[in-house]
Amino acid sequence: MLGIIFQAIASFFEEISGSLEKLIVEKKLASFYAIGFLNAALSLGFYAIYALTGKGRFVIHPASLPSLAVLVILAVAQAYATMKGTSLAARSTFNFVRTGTMPLLLLADLALGYGIGWRQILGIACIVLALLVLFMNHGIERRGLGLVVFTAINAAVTISIYKWHITKWNSVAAEQLVLHVFIAAYFLFGAVRLRRENPFRLLRNRTALAQTGSYAFGSFLEGFAYQYAPASIILAAKRSFAVLWSILAGNRVFHEKRLVLKLITFIMVAAGIVLLAVA
Repeated sequence: MLGIIFQAIASFFEEISGSLEKLIVEKKLASFYAIGFLNAALSLGFYAIYALTGKGRFVIHPASLPSLAVLVILAVAQAYATMKGTSLAARSTFNFVRTGTMPLLLLADLALGYGIGWRQILGIACIVLALLVLFMNHGIERRGLGLVVFTAINAAVTISIYKWHITKWNSVAAEQLVLHVFIAAYFLFGAVRLRRENPFRLLRNRTALAQTGSYAFGSFLEGFAYQYAPASIILAAKRSFAVLWSILAGNRVFHEKRLVLKLITFIMVAAGIVLLAVA
């Protein structure tokens, strides 16, 4: 129960971070490149401290290098699509569509030879039906939708490769450090060369500080959440609460419409996610 509470709070602050990023980009205070760099640099710093203090081992197995190179490319693409998708798409659209990652992961497991029970099939059906209801009733806006769909599909691939690496070869700290170095470098290049801006100047802005702080605090709490419950339960809670907070933020902050429809489909999505997690 404590893990779910931690994840609920973490998802709340992550929604604040995403909403503030959207506001910053819409008001043209900075590009998503600058925000993405600060977020990646902050995460990189946390993992560096974790590794340097001796609490996390730095292990990269040579056999993982070919697939790690593929993962780096996919992770950078995922980070780009996530940041740009956040700035373009409606908040509720962003998190509703991303729930599609869970059934895609199950389908990947099925392709690898793992069995799928009736609860999992019912869970997939609930999520797919909820998304279809939203599409048919115009509850999902099309702006930025392609990027969000890409993040949902690509996440299934990156998570699968990442789980394979840390299970068979590499340490978590090493894998995350490598990924975040390339992600931070990409966003820094985009901010400096493509947008001609200094991302560090963004730290003088209170809204940007709140965005970065919310991102850091949410990530911190989420790390603790996994200590108190199975990963499947925490992922289910993360996706469910992300949808709920984004519906409320979208309605209150960005004046998105069809609140009742989205709340009904949220219940369907949450039920589907729970079925996937407990199956």
